[in-house]
Amino acid sequence: MEEWQHCAKEWVWIPVETAVENIVAGSIVKCQYRGREYYFNIPNQADSKLSLKMIKTGKWSVYTWSS
Repeated sequence: MEEWQHCAKEWVWIPVETAVENIVAGSIVKCQYRGREYYFNIPNQADSKLSLKMIKTGKWSVYTWSS
C-alpha cells in the first residue's frame, strides 16, 4: 500500500467534468486510457500528462472516502 492510500478510501467512477474539477482541486484522480492508468495529484510524484483524447475517451475515477 502506498503512503497516500488509506484503507477507508476507494476509487469511485466520475464523469470527465468532475474529474477535471477534482484535478484542479488537488484530489487524487485516475484515468484509465488505452489499457494504462494515469494518476494526478499523487503526493511526491509528477502528474501524468493530460491529453485531449484522454479527456474525451478515458474512464475517470477519484480516490475518496468509501461510503
